[in-house]
Amino acid sequence: MASDIERSFPVLSRGGAPPSSGRKPWAAIALAVAAAAGLFVWLVAATASPPEKSYASTFDAGVYACAACGEPLFRSEDKFHSTTRWPSFRLAIPGAVTTRRDTSYGLERTEALCARCGNHLGHVFPDGRLAGDTNSDADLRYCVLSSSLEFRPRMNADERASEPR
Repeated sequence: MASDIERSFPVLSRGGAPPSSGRKPWAAIALAVAAAAGLFVWLVAATASPPEKSYASTFDAGVYACAACGEPLFRSEDKFHSTTRWPSFRLAIPGAVTTRRDTSYGLERTEALCARCGNHLGHVFPDGRLAGDTNSDADLRYCVLSSSLEFRPRMNADERASEPR
């Protein structure tokens, strides 16, 4: 019977190892499969080069949710056009995002995480105005990886009325 890992990563149930290695490097294969599926960022809090699947230029009305668990994280009203190529938000939905100190890569930063599932979202910087936020209260910039988000457009009244009940 296949294990949960083998069901999640079918390549493992077919022998697992690349032809040249002669052994089963489970962790390497799992990370390779996850990276191909866009999950590498979530698993190891990696940084992705923009634009992976880019929401940086998306300014439609709606909510940005966690791609891992679906928890709403940011509102489109709090997004701004930044001088970076990553989606940038001035604030998160209250209680939806937690932060912690991040000293990886020899840098000292503040990591942003989904409060529900711990998905790595990106980082928070105190450079909102410098990065292009024109809001008078501009202070923080949540610099978020598009691959950690799922955009949900806001429905208008006609669309809501036609939804099945």
